[in-house]
Amino acid sequence: MAWISINFESKALGMPVMTNVLMPQGRGGYKTLYLLHGAGGDYASWLLKSRVADYAEGNNIAVVMPSGNNKCYVNNRYGKDYFTFLTEELIEKCETWFDLSPKKEDRFIAGMSMGGYGAVHAALKRPELYGKAFSYSGLLDISERFLRPQGLDLKPVFGEKEDFSTAAADLFELTHKTGINSSGNVDKLPEIFIGAILTSNHPTRLDLMVKKALIIVLDVPPGSAVSAIDLLCHHNFFIFPSAGVKNNKGKLPVGFHVPFLQISRF
Repeated sequence: MAWISINFESKALGMPVMTNVLMPQGRGGYKTLYLLHGAGGDYASWLLKSRVADYAEGNNIAVVMPSGNNKCYVNNRYGKDYFTFLTEELIEKCETWFDLSPKKEDRFIAGMSMGGYGAVHAALKRPELYGKAFSYSGLLDISERFLRPQGLDLKPVFGEKEDFSTAAADLFELTHKTGINSSGNVDKLPEIFIGAILTSNHPTRLDLMVKKALIIVLDVPPGSAVSAIDLLCHHNFFIFPSAGVKNNKGKLPVGFHVPFLQISRF
Protein backbone atom coordinates (compact mmCIF):
# COMPACT_ATOMS: atom_id res chain seq x y z
CA MET A 1 0.00 0.00 0.00
CA ALA A 2 1.49 3.34 -1.09
CA TRP A 3 0.68 6.67 0.58
CA ILE A 4 0.76 9.45 -2.02
CA SER A 5 0.34 13.17 -1.28
CA ILE A 6 -0.61 15.22 -4.33
CA ASN A 7 -0.53 19.00 -4.77
CA PHE A 8 -2.16 20.13 -8.02
CA GLU A 9 -3.85 23.16 -9.52
CA SER A 10 -7.60 22.66 -9.55
CA LYS A 11 -9.40 24.30 -12.45
CA ALA A 12 -12.77 23.85 -10.73
CA LEU A 13 -11.59 25.64 -7.59
CA GLY A 14 -9.10 28.00 -9.21
CA MET A 15 -6.41 27.25 -6.63
CA PRO A 16 -3.85 24.62 -5.60
CA VAL A 17 -5.28 21.70 -3.62
CA MET A 18 -3.82 18.89 -1.55
CA THR A 19 -5.12 15.33 -1.70
CA ASN A 20 -3.93 12.16 0.01
CA VAL A 21 -4.26 8.82 -1.76
CA LEU A 22 -3.78 5.29 -0.45
CA MET A 23 -2.96 3.11 -3.44
CA PRO A 24 -2.68 -0.69 -3.55
CA GLN A 25 0.35 -2.06 -5.32
CA GLY A 26 -0.71 -4.82 -7.66
CA ARG A 27 -2.27 -5.33 -11.06
CA GLY A 28 -4.52 -2.25 -11.12
CA GLY A 29 -8.18 -1.83 -11.93
CA TYR A 30 -8.81 -0.97 -8.30
CA LYS A 31 -12.07 -0.07 -6.64
CA THR A 32 -11.96 3.45 -5.24
CA LEU A 33 -13.34 5.06 -2.10
CA TYR A 34 -13.59 8.86 -2.02
CA LEU A 35 -13.41 9.55 1.72
CA LEU A 36 -14.55 12.98 2.98
CA HIS A 37 -13.52 14.55 6.29
CA GLY A 38 -15.73 16.54 8.65
CA ALA A 39 -15.83 20.22 9.59
CA GLY A 40 -12.50 21.55 10.78
CA GLY A 41 -10.58 18.76 9.08
CA ASP A 42 -8.55 18.50 5.89
CA TYR A 43 -7.04 16.00 3.49
CA ALA A 44 -4.79 14.58 6.26
CA SER A 45 -7.49 14.04 8.91
CA TRP A 46 -8.39 10.45 8.10
CA LEU A 47 -4.75 9.35 8.01
CA LEU A 48 -3.86 11.12 11.25
CA LYS A 49 -6.97 10.33 13.28
CA SER A 50 -8.17 6.94 12.06
CA ARG A 51 -6.94 3.50 11.01
CA VAL A 52 -7.99 3.96 7.40
CA ALA A 53 -4.61 2.75 6.14
CA ASP A 54 -4.94 -0.47 8.14
CA TYR A 55 -8.46 -1.06 6.83
CA ALA A 56 -7.42 -0.36 3.24
CA GLU A 57 -4.41 -2.67 3.45
CA GLY A 58 -5.27 -6.02 1.94
CA ASN A 59 -8.69 -4.95 0.61
CA ASN A 60 -7.35 -4.04 -2.83
CA ILE A 61 -9.08 -0.65 -2.72
CA ALA A 62 -7.72 2.84 -3.35
CA VAL A 63 -8.73 5.61 -0.95
CA VAL A 64 -8.80 9.25 -2.10
CA MET A 65 -8.98 11.91 0.64
CA PRO A 66 -9.48 15.52 -0.56
CA SER A 67 -9.98 18.71 1.46
CA GLY A 68 -13.44 20.25 1.80
CA ASN A 69 -12.32 23.49 3.50
CA ASN A 70 -15.55 23.65 5.55
CA LYS A 71 -17.52 24.27 2.35
CA CYS A 72 -19.78 21.20 2.60
CA TYR A 73 -18.63 19.73 -0.73
CA VAL A 74 -21.21 21.73 -2.70
CA ASN A 75 -20.91 24.47 -5.30
CA ASN A 76 -20.93 27.52 -3.03
CA ARG A 77 -23.38 30.36 -3.58
CA TYR A 78 -20.68 32.93 -2.85
CA GLY A 79 -17.52 30.95 -3.41
CA LYS A 80 -15.94 28.03 -5.18
CA ASP A 81 -17.35 24.97 -6.91
CA TYR A 82 -16.48 22.16 -4.52
CA PHE A 83 -19.17 19.83 -5.87
CA THR A 84 -17.77 20.13 -9.41
CA PHE A 85 -14.29 19.50 -8.02
CA LEU A 86 -15.42 16.40 -6.08
CA THR A 87 -17.70 14.74 -8.63
CA GLU A 88 -15.96 15.70 -11.87
CA GLU A 89 -12.40 16.98 -11.70
CA LEU A 90 -11.12 14.80 -8.84
CA ILE A 91 -12.50 11.60 -10.37
CA GLU A 92 -11.12 12.49 -13.81
CA LYS A 93 -7.69 13.31 -12.39
CA CYS A 94 -7.44 10.20 -10.23
CA GLU A 95 -8.59 7.85 -12.98
CA THR A 96 -6.01 9.45 -15.30
CA TRP A 97 -3.13 9.30 -12.84
CA PHE A 98 -3.85 5.84 -11.41
CA ASP A 99 -5.08 2.49 -12.71
CA LEU A 100 -8.55 2.71 -11.15
CA SER A 101 -11.71 0.99 -12.31
CA PRO A 102 -14.00 3.45 -14.13
CA LYS A 103 -17.09 1.36 -13.37
CA LYS A 104 -19.85 2.86 -11.25
CA GLU A 105 -20.09 -0.30 -9.16
CA ASP A 106 -16.40 0.04 -8.23
CA ARG A 107 -16.57 3.69 -7.16
CA PHE A 108 -17.71 4.54 -3.61
CA ILE A 109 -18.06 7.72 -1.58
CA ALA A 110 -18.18 8.06 2.20
CA GLY A 111 -17.70 10.65 4.91
CA MET A 112 -18.15 11.66 8.51
CA SER A 113 -20.13 14.64 9.86
CA MET A 114 -19.92 17.36 7.15
CA GLY A 115 -18.33 14.72 4.94
CA GLY A 116 -21.31 12.44 5.53
CA TYR A 117 -23.55 15.16 4.19
CA GLY A 118 -21.23 15.62 1.20
CA ALA A 119 -21.22 11.90 0.43
CA VAL A 120 -25.01 11.50 0.48
CA HIS A 121 -25.49 14.77 -1.42
CA ALA A 122 -23.09 13.61 -4.16
CA ALA A 123 -24.74 10.18 -4.38
CA LEU A 124 -28.21 11.69 -4.75
CA LYS A 125 -27.23 14.38 -7.25
CA ARG A 126 -24.87 12.24 -9.33
CA PRO A 127 -26.24 8.70 -8.87
CA GLU A 128 -24.60 7.55 -12.10
CA LEU A 129 -21.14 7.96 -10.54
CA TYR A 130 -21.25 5.84 -7.39
CA GLY A 131 -22.11 2.24 -6.64
CA LYS A 132 -22.50 2.85 -2.90
CA ALA A 133 -22.35 5.72 -0.43
CA PHE A 134 -21.85 5.73 3.33
CA SER A 135 -22.44 8.45 5.92
CA TYR A 136 -21.23 8.10 9.51
CA SER A 137 -22.48 10.67 12.03
CA GLY A 138 -23.51 12.64 8.97
CA LEU A 139 -24.82 16.18 9.24
CA LEU A 140 -27.82 15.18 7.17
CA ASP A 141 -30.20 17.92 8.31
CA ILE A 142 -27.72 20.70 7.68
CA SER A 143 -30.48 23.32 7.75
CA GLU A 144 -30.37 23.12 11.56
CA ARG A 145 -26.92 24.69 11.50
CA PHE A 146 -28.33 28.00 10.27
CA LEU A 147 -29.54 28.46 13.86
CA ARG A 148 -26.65 26.63 15.53
CA PRO A 149 -23.58 27.03 13.26
CA GLN A 150 -21.10 25.25 15.55
CA GLY A 151 -18.13 26.43 13.51
CA LEU A 152 -19.77 26.29 10.07
CA ASP A 153 -20.34 29.60 8.25
CA LEU A 154 -23.20 28.56 5.98
CA LYS A 155 -24.08 31.88 4.35
CA PRO A 156 -21.15 31.88 1.86
CA VAL A 157 -21.92 28.23 1.11
CA PHE A 158 -25.71 28.24 0.72
CA GLY A 159 -26.79 31.88 1.06
CA GLU A 160 -29.71 32.55 3.37
CA LYS A 161 -31.72 29.68 4.84
CA GLU A 162 -34.49 30.34 2.30
CA ASP A 163 -31.93 29.92 -0.51
CA PHE A 164 -30.82 26.59 0.96
CA SER A 165 -34.33 25.16 0.66
CA THR A 166 -34.51 25.91 -3.07
CA ALA A 167 -30.91 25.07 -4.04
CA ALA A 168 -31.22 21.26 -4.22
CA ALA A 169 -28.95 21.12 -1.16
CA ASP A 170 -31.51 19.89 1.39
CA LEU A 171 -31.09 16.12 1.37
CA PHE A 172 -34.63 15.53 2.55
CA GLU A 173 -36.03 17.50 -0.37
CA LEU A 174 -33.51 16.06 -2.81
CA THR A 175 -34.63 12.50 -2.11
CA HIS A 176 -38.03 13.34 -3.60
CA LYS A 177 -36.50 14.52 -6.86
CA THR A 178 -33.60 12.20 -7.57
CA GLY A 179 -33.86 8.93 -9.42
CA ILE A 180 -37.42 8.17 -8.32
CA ASN A 181 -40.19 8.15 -10.88
CA SER A 182 -43.93 7.84 -10.38
CA SER A 183 -43.71 4.05 -10.22
CA GLY A 184 -41.11 4.18 -7.46
CA ASN A 185 -38.25 2.99 -9.69
CA VAL A 186 -34.90 3.58 -7.97
CA ASP A 187 -32.69 1.31 -10.04
CA LYS A 188 -30.29 4.12 -10.91
CA LEU A 189 -29.68 5.19 -7.32
CA PRO A 190 -26.60 3.88 -5.50
CA GLU A 191 -27.08 2.02 -2.26
CA ILE A 192 -26.81 4.58 0.53
CA PHE A 193 -25.92 3.54 4.08
CA ILE A 194 -26.26 5.75 7.14
CA GLY A 195 -24.86 5.17 10.63
CA ALA A 196 -25.02 7.24 13.84
CA ILE A 197 -27.44 9.86 12.53
CA LEU A 198 -27.21 13.51 13.55
CA THR A 199 -30.83 14.55 12.90
CA SER A 200 -32.29 14.66 16.38
CA ASN A 201 -34.87 17.39 15.78
CA HIS A 202 -36.54 15.89 12.73
CA PRO A 203 -36.84 12.09 13.02
CA THR A 204 -39.96 12.08 10.86
CA ARG A 205 -38.04 13.76 8.03
CA LEU A 206 -35.43 11.01 8.23
CA ASP A 207 -38.09 8.31 8.21
CA LEU A 208 -39.56 9.83 5.06
CA MET A 209 -36.12 10.12 3.51
CA VAL A 210 -35.48 6.44 4.20
CA LYS A 211 -38.79 5.43 2.62
CA LYS A 212 -38.49 7.68 -0.44
CA ALA A 213 -34.79 7.29 -1.24
CA LEU A 214 -34.59 3.72 0.03
CA ILE A 215 -31.68 4.45 2.30
CA ILE A 216 -30.38 1.73 4.62
CA VAL A 217 -29.84 2.85 8.21
CA LEU A 218 -27.12 0.94 10.02
CA ASP A 219 -27.15 -0.09 13.66
CA VAL A 220 -23.90 1.75 14.42
CA PRO A 221 -23.84 3.61 17.75
CA PRO A 222 -22.00 6.97 17.84
CA GLY A 223 -18.39 6.64 18.93
CA SER A 224 -18.02 3.02 17.88
CA ALA A 225 -15.30 1.80 15.56
CA VAL A 226 -16.71 1.73 12.06
CA SER A 227 -15.01 1.30 8.72
CA ALA A 228 -16.54 2.37 5.44
CA ILE A 229 -14.04 0.04 3.79
CA ASP A 230 -15.34 -2.93 5.79
CA LEU A 231 -18.86 -1.95 4.84
CA LEU A 232 -18.08 -1.64 1.14
CA CYS A 233 -15.72 -4.59 0.76
CA HIS A 234 -17.03 -7.25 3.11
CA HIS A 235 -20.16 -9.34 2.78
CA ASN A 236 -21.80 -9.20 6.20
CA PHE A 237 -22.90 -6.50 8.61
CA PHE A 238 -25.86 -5.42 10.74
CA ILE A 239 -28.58 -3.01 9.67
CA PHE A 240 -31.73 -1.36 10.95
CA PRO A 241 -34.73 -2.09 8.77
CA SER A 242 -35.88 1.52 9.24
CA ALA A 243 -35.02 4.65 11.19
CA GLY A 244 -38.03 4.17 13.44
CA VAL A 245 -37.04 0.79 14.90
CA LYS A 246 -35.56 1.35 18.36
CA ASN A 247 -35.91 -2.08 19.92
CA ASN A 248 -36.92 -5.65 19.24
CA LYS A 249 -40.61 -4.77 19.15
CA GLY A 250 -40.28 -3.77 15.50
CA LYS A 251 -41.12 -6.01 12.56
CA LEU A 252 -37.45 -6.95 12.24
CA PRO A 253 -35.05 -7.17 15.19
CA VAL A 254 -32.37 -4.56 15.74
CA GLY A 255 -29.14 -5.99 14.39
CA PHE A 256 -30.97 -7.97 11.71
CA HIS A 257 -28.13 -9.85 10.00
CA VAL A 258 -28.11 -10.05 6.22
CA PRO A 259 -25.58 -10.79 3.49
CA PHE A 260 -24.27 -7.53 2.04
CA LEU A 261 -24.73 -8.54 -1.58
CA GLN A 262 -28.33 -9.61 -1.00
CA ILE A 263 -29.59 -6.36 0.51
CA SER A 264 -32.53 -5.04 -1.44
CA ARG A 265 -34.08 -1.62 -1.09
CA PHE A 266 -37.07 -1.45 1.26
